[in-house]
Amino acid sequence: MTARAPLFDRDGWWEPQCRAFASLRSTSGSRLLLLHSWLLSTAGWTAYCVFDPRLEETRWEALFGARFRDYRASVPYFLPRFRR
Repeated sequence: MTARAPLFDRDGWWEPQCRAFASLRSTSGSRLLLLHSWLLSTAGWTAYCVFDPRLEETRWEALFGARFRDYRASVPYFLPRFRR
């Protein structure tokens, strides 16, 4: 019995008719689908975390008026100050 050559050493392994190539292509396709869904959900959550607080501050300003404007002037938006 002779040992068969590894798949990548055989002629024609890259052709679309080859079953090994088809499985590699389907695996890559599913990975791309997962990547696209991950990127879309990440972009959505990032937009929500950045823009929703601004919209919420607009609602609070309408609800509390001058008290909220004074609070917003004394407290930084993203990074707190650690001095007293």
